[in-house]
Amino acid sequence: NDFHMVYARDNSTYIELSIHEVIRTMVEAAIFVFFVIFIFLGSLRAVLIPIVTIPLSLITTFAVMFAMHFSINMLTMLAFVFAVGMVVDDAIVVLENIHRHIEAGLTPTKASLKGAREIVFVIVAMTFTLAAVYIPIGFTSGLTSILFKEFAFTLAAAVIISGFIALTLSPMMCSKLMKSRINESIIEKKINEYCDKLTRIYESVLTRILKDRLIIMTSMCAILCLGLVFFIPLYNTSTLSPDEDQGLLIGKAAGPTGSNIHYTEQYTTPLETVQKNIPEINHVLISNGQGDENTAMMFFQLNDWSERSKSITTIEKELMTIASKIPGMNFAFFSPSSLPGSNNMYSTEFVIKSTGSYAELYDVTQLLIETLEAEPRILNVDSDLKLENPEVTINIDRDKAAVFGVTMRDINTTLNFALGQPSIGSFVKDGQSYNIIPQLNALFRSDPYFLNQLYVKTETSATIPLANMITIKQTVAPNSLHHFQQQRAVTLRLVLAENYSQQNAIKQFESVFKAAQLPEYFTYDFAGDTRQFIESGHSMLIIFVFSLIFIYLILCAQFESFIDPFIVMLTVPLGIVGALITLYTTGASLNIYTEIGLITLIGLISKHGILMVAFANRCRNEQKLGLDDAIKSAAIIRLRPILMTTAAIVLGALPLILAEGPGSAARTQMGWTIIGGMLFGTVLTLFVIPTMYFLIKSAPKFRIAKKNFCD
Repeated sequence: NDFHMVYARDNSTYIELSIHEVIRTMVEAAIFVFFVIFIFLGSLRAVLIPIVTIPLSLITTFAVMFAMHFSINMLTMLAFVFAVGMVVDDAIVVLENIHRHIEAGLTPTKASLKGAREIVFVIVAMTFTLAAVYIPIGFTSGLTSILFKEFAFTLAAAVIISGFIALTLSPMMCSKLMKSRINESIIEKKINEYCDKLTRIYESVLTRILKDRLIIMTSMCAILCLGLVFFIPLYNTSTLSPDEDQGLLIGKAAGPTGSNIHYTEQYTTPLETVQKNIPEINHVLISNGQGDENTAMMFFQLNDWSERSKSITTIEKELMTIASKIPGMNFAFFSPSSLPGSNNMYSTEFVIKSTGSYAELYDVTQLLIETLEAEPRILNVDSDLKLENPEVTINIDRDKAAVFGVTMRDINTTLNFALGQPSIGSFVKDGQSYNIIPQLNALFRSDPYFLNQLYVKTETSATIPLANMITIKQTVAPNSLHHFQQQRAVTLRLVLAENYSQQNAIKQFESVFKAAQLPEYFTYDFAGDTRQFIESGHSMLIIFVFSLIFIYLILCAQFESFIDPFIVMLTVPLGIVGALITLYTTGASLNIYTEIGLITLIGLISKHGILMVAFANRCRNEQKLGLDDAIKSAAIIRLRPILMTTAAIVLGALPLILAEGPGSAARTQMGWTIIGGMLFGTVLTLFVIPTMYFLIKSAPKFRIAKKNFCD
């Protein structure tokens, strides 16, 4: 009962609460999707058809995860949150098409058969388009592949399964649950009236735009330019991952080089009672002598998220204010990395490499540190090369020692006893065993020249001053010497302010390094999370490009055309612009999570174009309509399913941006990416696709090429 144990650092609490928050978000997303479908159809029977797709798709996806040896973690659970809004898309399209035929007077059974046959091509194209977005992730390596392979493949599996369900179970349920138009309820009639009114408004606007197509062309160019305007500041402030409140702050303290552990303990002790000034801190662990005797590591475990009104950034600033009043030590505080599997405490690390000497490397490092610290948003710069570490060299005159009859072993034993090594025995007190370690008083141990006052025994048991046989020399030496890529190297570790990103720090460092005009044999590289940030940026660019290529090729095979997929994908850059504008206005950043959101957006926006172009082609082939009438008919008829699928995805992602607590930063920024891109892209799709369909397919070159191809 005399002991009480607390966890100094318990990551399981953060992980457990994060997964709990994701599950709650998933349930909220399902509720939102339910209401979306009901608002558009007004029938609980109709709502049941796409809603059934959610549990069936998710449960079957667990079987796929088991087969692929995936685990239930934050990223796979995040995939399930997105899947809630996506897996109902195909079922909604099938349901709406069957519902349209029922309104035209067909019985539910006949409408189900006809509607399902009409929509097979569209469902297959939409399903494989969205799944194909993630194919490049499976071929990448590094952090991007490790983190997001499970997320991507889990979401792709759920989408493919939902497409199969939409083409099999959904039509069967429609034939059994849907009612003929004469049996419509008052709510259904009112909703149909409002939808018809909205359709007429859209038809009127679209007719006007198709007559004056220059408006759309000019708007597209303006929007793309606007996207570049927003992309530049987002890129300049990009980072590997958003900062997460994990309920823990880590501190590092460094004293003067050569100071001992007692000095370190003396100056870190005031932080042991920091809870008096910052009640949000639950407990403190300070490990003095961590690494070197003059350094200390500190862990500040915060209260539960629900018990704190202050953000972790505010608490960090308050800690820094208190620590700045403690003289004799240099303090730095930061949150641990939020990326799964990362044990790195510093978000930004640079490596200076050279074939020159360590002394020269040290001088260059000090110059760079001094320049970097002039930037107020760089809070702390630390180096792993310390050349001023005090060292005492004792030279023994072996000839004199031999004359006095003193062996090297005698001198070694005397020095060991004076400086606290080794143990010469033990004693027992109150049931506890204690080692006996003789050593000089701390006053004498602080000055190496006091060793001259020691005496050593000779072979005749006489004692003579040690000073007769030794000379003492005080020098400085490096505490450790490091290499990187087979070159002498030093690592600089930076602690950045809240509003200063990794991209800013990289630009600042490169500018400082270039301005220093160092010899050619000095180069630099990146380490830790900074290296992962650079590599993930390159990987994401490759994934983005290949995702576009894969989608285009898959659509080419399905449409049997090179032009139709191009028209379908015209709204992808416009949707990306919408996401960038949303990220900028909400204060989010470009990071590994939002970049995955942008890649997902490629497949989501393409689905709208598939709905329109496929139906327009059908109208031209079967009903022999002209270009203008075919695309107008397709846009008007597909308006309702486009709005329904968009609303389902947007409201399915809405709980992500409303999320609070552990792990919410990444989910929020990913949610904003999807919501902003879908809303912006959908509005533009409704007008850009019809306009570009007419312009491209009515071009003389296209007509001649098509005629020659058919011949």
